[in-house]
Amino acid sequence: FGVTAGITQMFLQCEDGKLKILPALPSEFKNGKIAGILAKGNIKVDIEWKDSKLSHLKLETPIEQTTIINVDGKDTVVKLAANKEFVFA
Repeated sequence: FGVTAGITQMFLQCEDGKLKILPALPSEFKNGKIAGILAKGNIKVDIEWKDSKLSHLKLETPIEQTTIINVDGKDTVVKLAANKEFVFA
């Protein structure tokens, strides 16, 4: 499980109350997507990127909550509704 967790950390890190998106993306992974990562707060995360930049982000949670998304060093506070998709692109 340690290897899987380490690889997942390249795409998503949950630290300091933030969801850090693509914080350590290797240059070899220029384009791609990953789906179904479960972040702290029971938030399901789907990420797509193109040319090493975020192109699509979808969040879902079973409970209403507020979280902070960090993309390219910029924080965005988002309010997530229960059982509704939140799309950030």
